[in-house]
Amino acid sequence: MKMIAIEHEMHEVDWNNSGAILNEEARAVYDMVLKGFIRETYFNDEHQAVLVLECDSIEVAKHQLADLPLVKEGFITFDISVLHPYDGYSRII
Repeated sequence: MKMIAIEHEMHEVDWNNSGAILNEEARAVYDMVLKGFIRETYFNDEHQAVLVLECDSIEVAKHQLADLPLVKEGFITFDISVLHPYDGYSRII
């Protein structure tokens, strides 16, 4: 099942002084990419992380994302939505 996860900061964070945890976060994200859980990673215009995920359920996605260092430390959280295939082509075919 394909999902999208959009990051939200829980409170103001001085990201300029957060190098160590940001390195941990990058390693954890990379590990999740290697495992096939995170399929794509982006930042939007507000510099929020946008992740395309592949897993069995929203509950599994929440559990996996809870292992990210920034989530563990309470800096960020994610809104997760299931992506469904576009079915509008049936109207023209």
